[in-house]
Amino acid sequence: MVLRRIAILITALLSVCLCTAGGAQVRYRIIDLGELPTMFEFFPVRITESSEIIGMANGNTSPFQVPFLWRPSTGMVPISTPPGAVPGSPVVRGISKKGIAGTSDTSGPTGPVFQASVWENPEHGRLLGPAPTFESDGNDISDAGDVIGQFDFLPAIWGKGGSLTFLPISPNNPYGDAIRINHRGEIAGYKYAENTSIRTAMVWDRFHHPTVIGTLFGGDTVPSDINDKGWVVGTTFIGFGLVQSAGFFWSRATGLTKLPGLGASPEVTYVEGINNRGQIVGSSISSNPAQSFTSGVIWQDGRITDLNTLIEQPEHGLFFLSTADGINDRGEICGFGNLFIDGEFLDHAFLLEPIRK
Repeated sequence: MVLRRIAILITALLSVCLCTAGGAQVRYRIIDLGELPTMFEFFPVRITESSEIIGMANGNTSPFQVPFLWRPSTGMVPISTPPGAVPGSPVVRGISKKGIAGTSDTSGPTGPVFQASVWENPEHGRLLGPAPTFESDGNDISDAGDVIGQFDFLPAIWGKGGSLTFLPISPNNPYGDAIRINHRGEIAGYKYAENTSIRTAMVWDRFHHPTVIGTLFGGDTVPSDINDKGWVVGTTFIGFGLVQSAGFFWSRATGLTKLPGLGASPEVTYVEGINNRGQIVGSSISSNPAQSFTSGVIWQDGRITDLNTLIEQPEHGLFFLSTADGINDRGEICGFGNLFIDGEFLDHAFLLEPIRK
């Protein structure tokens, strides 16, 4: 762990030197999202057009995890546990003008059961019914207030009035999940069969007509985001044993294509978000043998760039960007990184704000 920390610091210092020595223009300033009491790790999930960020905070005292909402005006605030849910169990995954979507644990007859949840604001959450036999998850919420996810392993939509409907999938792959919904009502998700772990990416149009995206290299192919042009991005997990993953992009015009990584072998690349300008963010491991951890990255015009080479370091301390987890149409990026300050490493969430010149 100490060697990893030292390597992170050296890489961060090298990135700063390269930007300065090479005369490259600094493109982003870092905003540290701060902390919650008793929590020490902070992982963002999504960012909105108004710069609101949701994520998860981890600690070593009960509750061990707390979801949070960060706003420029309020900073980081905790998100409450819905009535009927196990304290400290909620996980948040999606946000829109109508609220926040996620999952909470409830006490079932044989133990905890995951149940889709929704919050109109951080203080007021509720479980989405009916109670599942096995489990349900809330993954995203539309501007109309519809929540998408899965109910007993079927891709599902909870209407704002509480109705539950299911998205159509192939009889040969009867299970699935709905992951992200765009402003036009198009949904990205996946399907799978009971006897295989391979997930096949899918997209449903606003009328819920399905289109199979497929798999990349025959691997487990999972979408993470869809923009308002219907472009889908995500990650394919290839093979077994060694951890190997590759990012993908899909559109109806281009089909399924692989995104370049930073060069590690075997490749380890994850894709998390895309905006309507076609900018894509995620993380990747470089070909540097001394670096066995991911860097936050951005893809623009088919090219990948380590975000650590594009940042203006904060006035106090040094930041290394480990992941980039969401991007809005203003080009603001949320993610997770390591802040080194006063001889201490802190695992913090960040917002990258483009520097307008």
